[in-house]
Amino acid sequence: MAVRPETLAKLRQLSELQQQIAWALASGKSNQQTAEELECSDVYISQLLHMPDYHEFQEVLRELMTQVGTAIVEERLRIAKQAIEQAIASGKVKTKEDVLHWLEYVGKLVEGPEGSTKVRVSWEEPKTMEELLGELEK
Repeated sequence: MAVRPETLAKLRQLSELQQQIAWALASGKSNQQTAEELECSDVYISQLLHMPDYHEFQEVLRELMTQVGTAIVEERLRIAKQAIEQAIASGKVKTKEDVLHWLEYVGKLVEGPEGSTKVRVSWEEPKTMEELLGELEK
């Protein structure tokens, strides 16, 4: 996953521990998981997230989370596109309704909860083409 150079430059200005915390949180780990993994206090992580003194950390974390979330969505869309192309080529998708079913499924991968403008991302690995094709057959 590519992180913008300006984000990396900001990240490098943080302490080593703050960098590790930012990466862990941006990759979807909870405060508690991050604290345990990095052997630091969850109180410190909470301070990083909420105290005005740490606005540089908060800015970098927001940028990382946005870039990681975007990369996950892009990867899911790429896999879904490959899967539907494979399904069309194999004859599994034959009608306009089949294509609309796929588009609806792909939309659910990237939309947020109802009424939300946030992108919903799951931190688990994206599905393979075979798994996506299996869902089409359901």
